[in-house]
Amino acid sequence: MALNPKWIDQIFARLSVRYGSAFLGRWTNAGIDLELVKADWAEELAGFERNPEALKHALQHLPVEPPNVMQFRALANGAPPPELPRLPEPKADPERVQRALQAARLGIKRVA
Repeated sequence: MALNPKWIDQIFARLSVRYGSAFLGRWTNAGIDLELVKADWAEELAGFERNPEALKHALQHLPVEPPNVMQFRALANGAPPPELPRLPEPKADPERVQRALQAARLGIKRVA
């Protein structure tokens, strides 16, 4: 499923501000319909709605020259993986800890 057009508009707005006519001019100067270009970007960036932080990463790490959609996707793919929620560490069983300490004191190698 293609990326939401509103997201594409936001990306294009940021890249237009950053690069000016060097970004949009590559298509408009060639007479290419900008809506077709945006539709292509939406298709190429499909799936990133599940990881918007990757798009943010791409926008924060833009190159000197305006990227094409493949370069922008590569920047997004270079984002660190999202942090997943973690379960709390299990509490130590006090009885087992005591047995392990006793075994260590006695030089026993294995504790049940």
